[in-house]
Amino acid sequence: MKTQKGDDDNRESLPLDMIIEILTKLPAKFLFKFRCVSKQWCSIIRSRSFIDSFMSLSLSRPRILLCVSILRGDKRQLLFLSSPLHLQDSNHSSIVYKHDMPELISYCNSVRGIICLSLGDCGFMICNPTTRQVITLPNDSLTELESKPCICFMCLGYDTSNDQYKILRTVRRAPFGSAEHSVCTLRGGGGGRSSFSSWRRVECSFHYFHRTNPLCINGVVYYGAIAYGPTRYPIVSFDVGSERLLLMEGPPKEEELVHLIDYQGKVACFCVTIDKSYSLWILDDVKKQLWSKTCVFSPSFCDSYRNFNLRIFGTTDAGEIIFVSTLTAEGDFELFYWDLKKNNVSRRARIGGITEYEELMCTRNNSVFSMPSSCDHVENIISF
Repeated sequence: MKTQKGDDDNRESLPLDMIIEILTKLPAKFLFKFRCVSKQWCSIIRSRSFIDSFMSLSLSRPRILLCVSILRGDKRQLLFLSSPLHLQDSNHSSIVYKHDMPELISYCNSVRGIICLSLGDCGFMICNPTTRQVITLPNDSLTELESKPCICFMCLGYDTSNDQYKILRTVRRAPFGSAEHSVCTLRGGGGGRSSFSSWRRVECSFHYFHRTNPLCINGVVYYGAIAYGPTRYPIVSFDVGSERLLLMEGPPKEEELVHLIDYQGKVACFCVTIDKSYSLWILDDVKKQLWSKTCVFSPSFCDSYRNFNLRIFGTTDAGEIIFVSTLTAEGDFELFYWDLKKNNVSRRARIGGITEYEELMCTRNNSVFSMPSSCDHVENIISF
């Protein structure tokens, strides 16, 4: 079939809005490659409006993210594994990011795909596994080591009103001394480089000690604490927008607070009861600080919790509570999905298939341990 001269040159390109819609629905790993297609595509993918549209879709498809620290001789490596949130009986995860670490790290918290990690000695960094970017948080005179060591705690939060990431830092000079609180803001994130503002002090009118992991829900960071008063284990809340700290009532004094999770948009506390069983409390009303005991886990589960060395991980959109085991001898993680209505394990699944684990588990002088991570991880293409 003959074609007229210039047919190839006269083909109409796709409309710009269609190109943007197609790009928005692609996985992030392809977007980074497609930035090299043309200046127009690069400009689109780096634009703030595109980043926001991509995030809106990412929030609707959360994933499980597991963090593993590997020590090979004197070299450390951080390994992030990702899998779908709704797993079947047999599933494979994928390595989404590897990063060589200068020292031992621990997991703080994650918000919208951005992870806060502790480096020890008051050092912290922010990591985006999607873009594979790492940035060390700035220090100042407050965290410089003097004659007395300092105890430092950090958590990441997101201000929904102003579209800003902020880090809350607590520095304590002595184990039982008073703490100083400060905040810095992550600036930028569009086409240009982002940066952190300098640290600024925030007031705190009460005395407490950190107890649990931090958790960010709807612009507020929560974490369990220890304090002297009617409630031994209160909850500290930090409004990321107003930068205001409050001390809230926690579950009853008889319940020992272990971990916080996001239960369908509400703060939930995983606690140990007097008889060494486990319970789940949900904060039904934040303003009135009203809690309700939703579940007392069965004795059979309590045995499984101890035998499998489980950790509470989070929830599904259906309200199932997810527990995750530590790394098994086979190099897998096992997930337990707990049905609150039936008060039993509704299903179990494994995250595995990483061939590198087999090598790690068989090699001497290698130390592998997992850290608490996220079951609502999303791809975030924001650039630091």
